Amino acid sequence: TLQARYEVEKRLNPDLTYGQFVAAHMLAKNHDGISTERILGGLRNGDSIGQILHNQGWDNDEIKKERKRIKKDRDKDKDRNYDDDNKTWRTPF
Repeated sequence: TLQARYEVEKRLNPDLTYGQFVAAHMLAKNHDGISTERILGGLRNGDSIGQILHNQGWDNDEIKKERKRIKKDRDKDKDRNYDDDNKTWRTPF
């Protein structure tokens, strides 16, 4: 299950939030060229999701648009319980 995979990843990265974990999966599912592992690895290294995407060639507008899309998807499904904070998505510029 997703929750079990989160628990394994949380042992590797104690600072990981469930919101970051879910966002990593949603991003990888919806975008070729970016993997869940790449995002989770970047988070383990202390990067934000915004920084990881920027390093993949995304500009700040694309990152903001994707964050908005993920928040909209999350809000449609009230059973999804995960956070979305600015620290998770901060962009480098």
